[in-house]
Amino acid sequence: MYSKLSTLFDSPVYRDFLEFEGDFLPLSESSTLENTLKSSARSTSIGLAFAAGYRSALQALLPSLDVGQWAAFCVSEEKGNHPRNIATQLNEQHELSGHKSFVTFADKAAQYIVIAKMQEGSEHPILKAVLVDAKTEGVSTQLMPDLPMIPEIPHGQLHLDGAKGKVLIGDGYLEYSKRFRTLEDLHVLCGFCTLILSVSYRHDLSTQLIERALQLLSSLPWGDLPEESAWYHLQLSSQFQLFRALVDAFEAEFEHLPNDFVKNWLRDKTLFGIANKARQVRYQKALNALNLSK
Repeated sequence: MYSKLSTLFDSPVYRDFLEFEGDFLPLSESSTLENTLKSSARSTSIGLAFAAGYRSALQALLPSLDVGQWAAFCVSEEKGNHPRNIATQLNEQHELSGHKSFVTFADKAAQYIVIAKMQEGSEHPILKAVLVDAKTEGVSTQLMPDLPMIPEIPHGQLHLDGAKGKVLIGDGYLEYSKRFRTLEDLHVLCGFCTLILSVSYRHDLSTQLIERALQLLSSLPWGDLPEESAWYHLQLSSQFQLFRALVDAFEAEFEHLPNDFVKNWLRDKTLFGIANKARQVRYQKALNALNLSK
């Protein structure tokens, strides 16, 4: 990790961060870690750093995705995203019918990973992940109003009416929906930390702050443990705790940053806590699995 970060920040290509005007950088064929670092280092807001992490997490989930196109993960429905609440149906002809109520980058994506329930009449239906081209007949999107935070990130609804797709191998819940949440946590946290690091570097904030951001980035569990292991989730949880402390230290130096950046940061920082409840559940399950719960 240290070598990747030093290469990134020593490169003249990435020194002039302010040339980045807010459009989304394309992914490359390199690792999702490197893509997250490069895009987040040139980001100018929490929303753009989130976008870098989200996109890279999807590429890590499904490496066969076209790196030249945006993708979106589609699981949330009106009743929630728990497996028992999924109503979108997949029939034997690989046709999808249903409605996804909240999809990040819904109108920008050219490819969707849709979680759907197989029509088997079972009390415990099987969930599958289906890759769908946005241009497929029976696919339509509806853009939603901007959220109070990260307004540069579009969200929308996805409507499926007999749309055909490619059914992906594996369990739609365990190997796609559940795994994506872990990959998203890792990549988005990397993006947020890199944003703090790059802003601190650009504006000559304290060396101590830069060192803390570097240390946190370097300790993220990139391939150190299996993603499904309890130890992995304990480690990732501890990194989020350290991140909260890093945010406090970063905000303590806001007097040295542009007013517009500070204003947008304070508007968007709510995003940091959006998934805390789900992360706490995973943390508690990890403690229980390791007999560490008191």
